[in-house]
Amino acid sequence: MISCGVFLEVHKNIPHESPGILYNPPPLNSLNVDICLALQTSCHLKADQLEKARAIMVEITERLGEDAHIAAITYADRAYMDMNLTVSTDDKRLARKIRLIDLEFKRCWHCKAQTHKALETCRHELIYRGRDDQFFPNVIVIFTDGFSFNNKFDYDTPKRKTKRESDVNKAEGIITIVGTFGDLDAGYNATIEWLEIHAPSALNGMRQTSPFGVMHDVAASSSRDIVHDILSQVPICSSPCNQFADIMLVLDRSDSIPVEDLDKTLNFFRDFIEQSVVNENGGLQFGILTYNSETFMHAQLREYKTKERLMAVIDRIPRNTSMYTETDDAIIASTVQLIRRPRLGARRIIIIATDGRSWAKGDKFPRSKATIDASKFAKSRGIDIFVVGLPNYMEQNSGFDSEWRFVGSHPIGCTVINMQRPTVTYDDLYVAGILLTNELCKPSLEKTGCIFKHGEQGTES
Repeated sequence: MISCGVFLEVHKNIPHESPGILYNPPPLNSLNVDICLALQTSCHLKADQLEKARAIMVEITERLGEDAHIAAITYADRAYMDMNLTVSTDDKRLARKIRLIDLEFKRCWHCKAQTHKALETCRHELIYRGRDDQFFPNVIVIFTDGFSFNNKFDYDTPKRKTKRESDVNKAEGIITIVGTFGDLDAGYNATIEWLEIHAPSALNGMRQTSPFGVMHDVAASSSRDIVHDILSQVPICSSPCNQFADIMLVLDRSDSIPVEDLDKTLNFFRDFIEQSVVNENGGLQFGILTYNSETFMHAQLREYKTKERLMAVIDRIPRNTSMYTETDDAIIASTVQLIRRPRLGARRIIIIATDGRSWAKGDKFPRSKATIDASKFAKSRGIDIFVVGLPNYMEQNSGFDSEWRFVGSHPIGCTVINMQRPTVTYDDLYVAGILLTNELCKPSLEKTGCIFKHGEQGTES
């Protein structure tokens, strides 16, 4: 079993067909959450606080990708619906709408903070305009100072109303993430309200975090860093998914990958294992190998049966690289493991992380054909192959066209994650984790459609 929220664009067949259709049910076409962004704009909040919160909202919108279902409200004396839950083929347009939200107060009653109305408005928007909760978790990200307020004669009633609406949202299974205007340790009353509103996912394997400070470490932390933390708390589905699978993790250690990025990729695999349910009888089992001109078997399939021992194996893998990329030999070695050492009835999977085409020692030209042939044999034996196409800083970005789209299992959009895109770096591997987790949750590749939009270049991070 994998927790669906551990850490995804999609093409049905190869080569170069028009974008594939999405399956029903469910009609998945984005990071599968319905999300409501709520921003307090009471008069006492400073302009830099509001602008930093807006920047985080814009970053969330852009990072969720095309076709994200997003609503945005501001609130003071009441909740103002600035953008109904909507889907757009242009995530930049949604971001522009958020940038144009008016954050200036104009009347004295804008000094109020009716937080309960914001929570209620978001809930109604998610429930009545949102998609099927079974496939699309409901999420609220609210930016608040933690002081619900209506008038100076009654401080308690607004706070009770906020707690009541928070409890209703929790009962509805709505994930709520709180961004705080202020110091979590500075005000006792504010801290109480923040913690009452904050409701991270209850799924096993999900990060259980506290409210985050909007203005904390402004110089050190970008909006992108904060959004990374927010999205890592959001599950990819509403319910835990069961999976019984044997997986070979295969990592390219050729010298086109900087050592720093090799370390990030190994840590990505380590986190992937840590967030999984590793169990001999009902969960995942792993084997681990790396390769360049040689294949290094660090852990045979099922040799280490607990996540702690597997993580220790990854910690011991040398953080160094060497010439050549003999991916065909790595696939053959992995296939042998999955044929000789599987559990009866387990789904068999190879996950390859590589930054380019296969190239063997002594060869004058790439040996993509040998790698494609090795993958064909593995797939003929019922093994599913996933490819994480890593960024290539030498800008040799022909891996997808010449090799990966033939190596990955069908449909290619579900199995090939192409990170060779402008601005995408190794720091974005967590997005690949979301994609992989969603696909691995399925009993097979035929059971459901992919979550992200279909595209001719595989899944795009």
